[in-house]
Amino acid sequence: MKCLDPAEMYSYLDEDLTDQKKADVENHLASCRKCRQSMEKKQRMLEALKNIPCYKTPKGFTNQIMSKIKPVRPSPSDWFKAGTAAVIFITAVSLLFFAFSKQGLADFAVNFFQSAINLSREALVTSIKFFKSMGVLIHISLQLIGLILKSIRSVTPVVSTEIQIFSVLFAILITLLVILSMKQKYILGDKR
Repeated sequence: MKCLDPAEMYSYLDEDLTDQKKADVENHLASCRKCRQSMEKKQRMLEALKNIPCYKTPKGFTNQIMSKIKPVRPSPSDWFKAGTAAVIFITAVSLLFFAFSKQGLADFAVNFFQSAINLSREALVTSIKFFKSMGVLIHISLQLIGLILKSIRSVTPVVSTEIQIFSVLFAILITLLVILSMKQKYILGDKR
């Protein structure tokens, strides 16, 4: 039999083995001095653990400890160092690019700024579309809520208060579902 692993030793000490497995472990311990010594150490440790007194923590102990723990935030100097490193890296890469490319600095600057302008223009168009969509969604939502409130007012004398409250909550739920589905379909571009 191969040497015992710690899990088998603890299972043996906890008397959590089948009779066959227990006999196998005892046979191995009789022939293996290394495992026998390891088992004795584990047994002494378990006995020592049983003799340790159990203390109850005072009320509010966890809150006291947690209140003393302050979150670690990078200092402004760390941000400055990171920013400086990024600028140096970008400058070095740019210089290497110019050194090995046939494109001049002026051409590169023009191309870079044209790309930046195009990206800015695309971001602006996307933002405008987003805010227009949100405006449409808010307008539709307000109209839907207005219609629901008008219909509730028209049946108020006939319907009990509980049914009115349920109707308003149901209308709000339906409105939210409509807004979320429109958001997913038109704003996020989900083609489902």
